[in-house]
Amino acid sequence: MIKVDRLKKTMGPERTPVLKDITFQMEHGEMIGLIGASGSGKSLMMSCLSMQQKWDGGKLTIDGEDMMNPAGKRRIRREWAYLEQNPALNVNRTALKNVLIGQSSQTPMWRMVTGMVRSDDYMGAMDTIEHLGLLDKAKRKAGEAQRRREAANCHCTGTGPRGQGYIGRRTGDGARSGLGRTRVEDP
Repeated sequence: MIKVDRLKKTMGPERTPVLKDITFQMEHGEMIGLIGASGSGKSLMMSCLSMQQKWDGGKLTIDGEDMMNPAGKRRIRREWAYLEQNPALNVNRTALKNVLIGQSSQTPMWRMVTGMVRSDDYMGAMDTIEHLGLLDKAKRKAGEAQRRREAANCHCTGTGPRGQGYIGRRTGDGARSGLGRTRVEDP
């Protein structure tokens, strides 16, 4: 059973309460829906539950085991997968490298940085890419087609931190690459 007890999250310098005393529980095999207006905190709650955001209060237990300690947080990051609404794929990386980022919770950081990926991780990522219909794009940079379209239409490209381009929309190949990244996490 997953139990969330009084989850609290504040934002900004004023520490404005965004999530206030969220409490629920889920039994094994049970599915629940998270419904709310735009900006109501659904994505924030999911990123708190997956330990991508720090909580300001509350408790998470799985089968009675406290997940708020460092070991519990590591377990959640290792075992849970969460596909964000906008996966922010780096357009300067190939589809393969964007998918391999999903291995980061199970692979030493130096392997991710240097590109020295184990063959079984590489094969798993390639299987996922093939399953998602992206095999022809595996070695192509994610933003290549988008840059060609924008150049043809004379539109400017946006950039992310440090001038890196990002695909921010969940459309077509970008959405499938984000799904592939989540799948190779092997939750």
